[in-house]
Amino acid sequence: WPMVLEAVSLPARAGGVAGVSAAVHDSGCNELESLTLSIRDLYAQRQKEEDPNLPMYKPYRDYGDPDPELEIREAWPGIELICIVENVVLQLPDLLHDTALSTKLRELSLYKVTTVSGLLNLLRLFSNLTTLELQSIGRSLKFLDAELENCDLVLSHLPNLTEYNMLEGYDEPLALALTKHFSGRIRTLPTNPWSTMLAFESLTCRIVGVDQLTDDEQATVTRVTLAAATTAAASEYPAAELTEDESAAVKKFHRCQRQIHGVYDQLACLTRLKHLEFGYESRYPWTYKAGELYEKDRQEYFIYEGAKTFDTLELSLESGLDRLDALEDLELCGFECLNHRIGRKELDWMAKRWPNLNLM
Repeated sequence: WPMVLEAVSLPARAGGVAGVSAAVHDSGCNELESLTLSIRDLYAQRQKEEDPNLPMYKPYRDYGDPDPELEIREAWPGIELICIVENVVLQLPDLLHDTALSTKLRELSLYKVTTVSGLLNLLRLFSNLTTLELQSIGRSLKFLDAELENCDLVLSHLPNLTEYNMLEGYDEPLALALTKHFSGRIRTLPTNPWSTMLAFESLTCRIVGVDQLTDDEQATVTRVTLAAATTAAASEYPAAELTEDESAAVKKFHRCQRQIHGVYDQLACLTRLKHLEFGYESRYPWTYKAGELYEKDRQEYFIYEGAKTFDTLELSLESGLDRLDALEDLELCGFECLNHRIGRKELDWMAKRWPNLNLM
C-alpha cells in the first residue's frame, strides 16, 4: 500500500523542502499521498540574519525564494492531502501552472498559512476538495470581512465539499466573517448565499457576536408577554404601558430574535448535515491554562480554551431552535463551552425532530 508520511519538521537551514523531497525519495516513499510540513523557521531565520531590524515574518514570498508547493508537486504527483503548519512567511501558492495537484487534492488543512488572497487562490484551484480545515487564519489577517466579499463565489468553486472546519481565528474569525458577510447580504440576494454549501455533511464553527438577553431581561420580557396575553395584545406592547426598562428589554428581545432567526435559517438550509458543532475546545495546554492574547478594535484581550462563549446561540426553543427541524439526518450536535439554555423541552424536541441523533 502507499506509504504515508504523517509529519516532517524542517528547522532553519535544514535544506528546505527540496532536502525533504530527496530524503523521502531515497527512502522509497515516492507514492506519498499525505504530507504534513512544519516550516515556520526556515525563511524567517534567514531573513532575520540578513537584517536584524526587519520584522521576523513577512506576508509575501520574495522573488527567488524556494516554492515548496512546486517541489511538493514534482516530488509526489499522487499526493491527495497536504497539511502545512505554522507557515506565516509564504503566500502559498502564488501560481499553480500544473493542474495535476489541483485535480487530485481531496483534503486541505491550513494553519496560520496564508493571506486572504492566498486563501482565495487555494480554494479556487482545488475544486475537488472534500475536506477543508482552516485554523488560526485570522491571527495574521486583519480586515478579513472586507476582503471576503466574494467568499460565496469561492465556495461555489468547491462543489464536492462535504466537511468544513473553521477554528481559532481570534483577530477576525473566519466563521464570524462569513456569518457577517452572509447576514449583511441576505436581504438583497434573491437566492440563499449558502446555496453553495448544501452538500455539507459536517460543519464545525464558532458563531459569536450574537446578542442575548440577560436573565433579568428575559424575566422582564416573559412578564410583559404574559401581561399582554391577558389583555389580548400578545403581539404588541403599547409603549405607553411599559416602563423605560421594560421597553428597552422588549426592543432588545425583538432585535435578538431577528438576528438569531437569520442564523438559524441559514443553518436550516444545510439539510444533509450529520455533524453540527457550534462549540469546540482544543485544550492546547498553553492556551487552556494561561490564555492567549489577541487584539480586536485596538484593544487587547485574553481568550481561554474551555471558557464559556456567551455571545452565541442559546439553542432554546424560545430563541428559534425549532427552525432547525429540517436537519433530520443530524447524528451529532455539539455545543461545548456555549452558554446555552438547553433544557428538558429542548431535549424532548431534539429527540423527536432529529431521530438519528446519538451524540451531544
